[in-house]
Amino acid sequence: MSPVTTLPSGLLEELSTGVLVTDDVGTVLAVNQIAARTLGYAPGVLLGSNIVVLAPQLEAPARGAVKPEDVQRRRLRHKAGHRVLAERRTRARDGLVVYLLDERPAATPAPSPRRESAEQLRVVADAVPALLAYLDADARYVWVNESYQRWFGVPPESVRGRVCQELLGPAAWAALRPYVERALSGEEVTFEDRIPYKSGPARDIRASYVPHRDAGGRVCGFVALVNDISEIRAAEAALRRSEHMLEQSQSTAHVGSWEVTFPNGDHPDAELRWSTETYRIFGHAPGAVQPTQALFYGSIHPEDRERARATASEGLRQGGPFEKEYRIVRPDGSIRILHSWIRLEHDAAGKPIRMLGTVQDVTERKRAEHALKEADRRKDEFLAMLAHELRNPLAPILNAVEILESTRPEQPEITTKFRAVIARQVQHMKRLLDDLLDVSRVSQGKIQLRTERVELAALLAQAVEVSRPVLAEKRHQLSVTPARAPLPLEADPTRLVQVFANIINNAAKYTDAGGRISIASATEGSEAVVTIGDDGMGMSRELLARAFDLFVQETRSLDRAQGGLGIGLTMVRTLVRLHGGSVEALSDGPGRGTTLVVRLPLATVQVGAPGEPLAPITTARGELRVLVVDDNVDAAQALGRLLELLGHRVTMAYDGVEALAAADALRPDLVLLDIGLPGMDGHTVAARLRDAGHRDAALVALTGHGQEDHLRSSTDAGFDHHLVKPVDFASLRQITAAVGRDTADR
Repeated sequence: MSPVTTLPSGLLEELSTGVLVTDDVGTVLAVNQIAARTLGYAPGVLLGSNIVVLAPQLEAPARGAVKPEDVQRRRLRHKAGHRVLAERRTRARDGLVVYLLDERPAATPAPSPRRESAEQLRVVADAVPALLAYLDADARYVWVNESYQRWFGVPPESVRGRVCQELLGPAAWAALRPYVERALSGEEVTFEDRIPYKSGPARDIRASYVPHRDAGGRVCGFVALVNDISEIRAAEAALRRSEHMLEQSQSTAHVGSWEVTFPNGDHPDAELRWSTETYRIFGHAPGAVQPTQALFYGSIHPEDRERARATASEGLRQGGPFEKEYRIVRPDGSIRILHSWIRLEHDAAGKPIRMLGTVQDVTERKRAEHALKEADRRKDEFLAMLAHELRNPLAPILNAVEILESTRPEQPEITTKFRAVIARQVQHMKRLLDDLLDVSRVSQGKIQLRTERVELAALLAQAVEVSRPVLAEKRHQLSVTPARAPLPLEADPTRLVQVFANIINNAAKYTDAGGRISIASATEGSEAVVTIGDDGMGMSRELLARAFDLFVQETRSLDRAQGGLGIGLTMVRTLVRLHGGSVEALSDGPGRGTTLVVRLPLATVQVGAPGEPLAPITTARGELRVLVVDDNVDAAQALGRLLELLGHRVTMAYDGVEALAAADALRPDLVLLDIGLPGMDGHTVAARLRDAGHRDAALVALTGHGQEDHLRSSTDAGFDHHLVKPVDFASLRQITAAVGRDTADR
């Protein structure tokens, strides 16, 4: 009978625990309902199968290998996969093996604390966004975290066992080797470097190598922690570039920035920071001093200090943005004007915690504004003076005209007298206008000197002759002290006579009648020095500082109005500088006279005696055919009458069309042509005349404009001469004489 048939199956079902019975080779002979349910099978399925179906880790025992009365704990596998605890017993009398099953699933064995800590450490290491590794004494990877795959694309298990050089590449190993050797020598190393890895881009890293020692103290490896700081370095570089650009911008614009923080909310404890340009604005090398409130307020000009404090306090009290302007005294003693723009930052309670501001050096701007205001003021004064100076001659001219109209033929002396009045006043107005034109050309650098070898004494003599009328009018005593030896100059004689005459005229005008004026010349080194002094009004210190500026005069009083536009000394300085010299004004104060000293370079070669005076201008004999064209009828007729007095035949026209027709009829030798004609202007008429065959006629431009560009335009249009209204009679005589000679030669 088989052992199975001997088992009491009903009895097995009565048991309250699961029972499974196998023979000594593991064949299932019997199983009750509880055991089958506990294992997840129907009872009939398990019968005849081997125990290895329920316990794959076990091998089927060989027959006779089971020891009698052997009791063991086993884990059988449930059909769903989990484990079921069972107690295995072997019966000695028949060799059957009985498994007593516990209906509760077998609990997963609790991990040991050491194993649990290791697992936690692995999870943490893999989560770190940096390379973490352990290398042995041969720089061979023993363990690495998951970041190695993220950096190099190599799984951690493929890295383990490889040497450092193999993974990272020769260039990276060359850079890292010194640090590895230091770590293996027992030194804890922390460093930053840019490493050219074999795989992927070069990276900026921050690394720490910590040596590992065994129980005997010998270094057996090291732990490597490597962080990629490339983005940090890029951000730092971008920040440095931005800061550099800001510094350059601030330096170019002379704008600095600063910051005040109130760490305890208390203003006396404020901490101050300056930008590089702010240091420079305050006269310090960047970083040379520690900015403090005491240093800041100590730098402010004493006269502005309390006002600056009050402005800051008021701004803090109001809490809004504000501005302030103040002067500072730099360490070198220079005074600068600064303008600050300030805003505040507040905490949640509304209390100021930080003050931010910019500061700009506005010294040059303020000086420019002051100069602009001063120029505007002087312009207004000049316009008032110009109106006054131009009106002054008009009164005697109009009065003289009235007198001449009422004068009887038997009163020639009255006619002669008042004609002279009109001539003097017209000449005065002409000089005023000529001065304006001259100062415009000189100040713009449009004057070209016509230099020649001249003797200073001759120039001074000519200047005295030019100024003789005003000297005689005010009965001044003039003394001239010439140099002991000739003083040769390489100069434009016309312009230097203009310089010295201007100075002498000023001395005469600003000295009371009967005053003394002195002129002395001498040699100092390689310079000729001319000193012109008077005992007249003198100059204040303020006037001396700007005596050579345009439109500057001492304040006038009703009884001391001397005339002039305040442009003479400006021309004097410019013309002297064009000659390579200098001019200086000296005075001990108002009422104590004035001295002007002119220095000019001597010529390198001594010149002989002064040249002979120019031969008087003579007019050529013979009558000229002259065409006068001007839309101003009075001006045309007056000019025509002058030419008739010189013996010429004159025809007049008052517009361009009439001029062309008159020229065809007259065939003129000389055409005096107004530029500003209505309709067809003078330039167009000149071109038409040339095209019509009047190529031998001398064309003279008449205009109220005398600047260089107007002269150039006249020449370009084909004019031979350019006369500025009112026409100078001497210049007109020279032109007619030259044309007469040319006509005679033809």
